[in-house]
Amino acid sequence: MKFELYDKQLKQWPETGRHILGQYDDESIIVYQAYNNSIADYAIQHQKFGGKEFSWKRMTWIKTNFTWMMYRSGWATKKNQERILAIKLTRKGFEEILAEAALTSFSQHLSSNSQSNTPSTSRSNKSSKSRSNKSFKSRSDKSSKSRSDKSSKSRSDKSSKSRSDESSKSRSDTFSTLQHEWKEQLETSQVRLQWDPDHDLHGEKMQRRAIQLGIKNNILQKYSNEWIISIEDITEFVREQYELIKSNKLDEVRTPEEREYKIGDNLSKEKLGMNFVDSKPFQDESEPEPDFYKRIRNFINSICIKIKEALYRVTNFFREKILTWI
Repeated sequence: MKFELYDKQLKQWPETGRHILGQYDDESIIVYQAYNNSIADYAIQHQKFGGKEFSWKRMTWIKTNFTWMMYRSGWATKKNQERILAIKLTRKGFEEILAEAALTSFSQHLSSNSQSNTPSTSRSNKSSKSRSNKSFKSRSDKSSKSRSDKSSKSRSDKSSKSRSDESSKSRSDTFSTLQHEWKEQLETSQVRLQWDPDHDLHGEKMQRRAIQLGIKNNILQKYSNEWIISIEDITEFVREQYELIKSNKLDEVRTPEEREYKIGDNLSKEKLGMNFVDSKPFQDESEPEPDFYKRIRNFINSICIKIKEALYRVTNFFREKILTWI
């Protein structure tokens, strides 16, 4: 694997939008997974997944983005996520996974499938106007004109309401059809695609979105038995970088070298939800955070991490004592 300073890479990555960031070459791409010791040991020894504790019936999730994996696993500190594996798989297999993916969000599915339906405008009848009888107009009295106007308005209102009702029903039917198609696709697909906020070294949300892919059934079997090239345990590397973060030495933190992945010609950005525009609930880009406040925030975060670890150790200490007394 190739590694680079996180700060250096951060300047090269897109700040917003949906992007597949990962380490890859012409033949392979690296994805990350976190497991307990038993599953990780089996995977390293056999270079594929299996063993007593690995479930082939459950959906398993893979991530191409290292920092998202670190956020999810708490830098290898969460239960059953103590070991971080870097899995190198074929790009052919990865793109087959993408091709099978169904979006977990209906709004994104709707955006990728919707088509604009512009109602046709009514044409004015110029010939009818030219044939209007001026002499008859001159003989019509106010009462007749008033009744005629009311009658015309009533017919027009009914016609307009009928068209509006038909249009609303058509839109409702289209929406229901798309929703049904999405639910059916989500239930039958062997791959689920989800876009989540990416996270920085401290776990803070970013405006950029990261991809994660859930795989099951036949795709999971092919992933483990056909597409995996190698499995590497990078837990020790993860712990070393986490120590730097806790010591607030962020300029020394290295992460796997990652760049934006270009999908194959057979794949559609719309189908993968890559063109979906996310809201921006986070910090406004036009008002960047001053470095002074950023350093204070990072320092406070590092103190909080140390306090959490201390509480975790104290809790374990008393748990062991209680078990001993019992």
